[in-house]
Amino acid sequence: MTAVPRQGAAPAAPVKPPATATFRSLETLRIAAAVAVVLAHSGQFAIPYLQPFLGGTVFLGAIGVDIFFVVSGFVMACAALKSAPGPAAAGTFMASRMLRLFPLYACITLLAVGYLLAKGRAVDPWHVFTSLVFLPATGPAGVEDPIVAMGWTLRFEMYFYLLVAAGIAVNRKIAVPVLAVLASLGAWMAGGFYFGAPLVLEFVAGFLLGMFRQPLLDDIRARAGRNVFLAGLVAACALVLAASTGHDYGAGNHGMYSAVPRLWIVYAGAELPRIMAWGVPAVLLVYACLGLERDLAWRLAPLGKFTFSVYMLQFFALLIAGRLNKLPWMPDLVAFVIGAILLGAGSAATYHWIEMPAMKLRHRLGRRRAATLPVRTLEAGQR
Repeated sequence: MTAVPRQGAAPAAPVKPPATATFRSLETLRIAAAVAVVLAHSGQFAIPYLQPFLGGTVFLGAIGVDIFFVVSGFVMACAALKSAPGPAAAGTFMASRMLRLFPLYACITLLAVGYLLAKGRAVDPWHVFTSLVFLPATGPAGVEDPIVAMGWTLRFEMYFYLLVAAGIAVNRKIAVPVLAVLASLGAWMAGGFYFGAPLVLEFVAGFLLGMFRQPLLDDIRARAGRNVFLAGLVAACALVLAASTGHDYGAGNHGMYSAVPRLWIVYAGAELPRIMAWGVPAVLLVYACLGLERDLAWRLAPLGKFTFSVYMLQFFALLIAGRLNKLPWMPDLVAFVIGAILLGAGSAATYHWIEMPAMKLRHRLGRRRAATLPVRTLEAGQR
């Protein structure tokens, strides 16, 4: 589709795909979202100026999870569109995604189990199993998080990957959002099943943005110029900050929704479904950043590769920092900084020693598959 420039104005350049395999805007968003989630889990530290962002004192960084979900949907659309069709390609896709997530997640989970056992805590083997295979489990208090609580987001990631794999298998990529909505609606109506949670709609929004990127980004950019995205970025950031003043716990009885944690965002005197309160701002932020992919420096983008390690290793980094913080002579700021240093160093180590070898195996798998199947070309981001 070719845009007609406004009379008397030079045509604006479309949003060209990045020269590398990485969307720098998305990499920046990912690391920023990971840091926000870490801050959301750091409420035990009393630090001036930073305090409003710690533990949701004022702003709750857990909205970073919703940004992750939208970004993941976009990246999965890029991966699906360039994938060869068929069941074999779907299997390759799932193997690739498992290699991306499972090695580090399994290591952190097993280390956490070892820590709990060393502390004399009882560990249910079934809980360990369901944690490792990304399945929800129920306990005395209802639906339980995995052993490493942050892994609850990976359950929804894997669920969406299965839907993407189904779309690849039948060579109908538009089937992915359709399946996501229908499967979730059916699961919800069948008894409030965990994966019926409307959180999957955040993936769907990112996926649709990836599928229809040209009309949604390039054509609008050609007609209106970059200023519309700059204004959108400012508005989206303001909306994210305003939305994050709510807390991700649900009060009261919400019927089937009440069986799944974190689906309602609580404000002073009001509660909103998470998909509305946090999902909509996250979608707008991702959309605005993609529209400015070629206009901003995105200097934090090189840190995006450490996002998953940062997200998972906060379990131990915050644990150590919290222990230090209990020492009577240890200032909160010093304990927090030590935890941040440990998190940064540990994330760099696990990225190079665990994630990179797994990614090399993924690439070999992809090359082997490409040698036997026709390849569709599409510039795509690499998660």
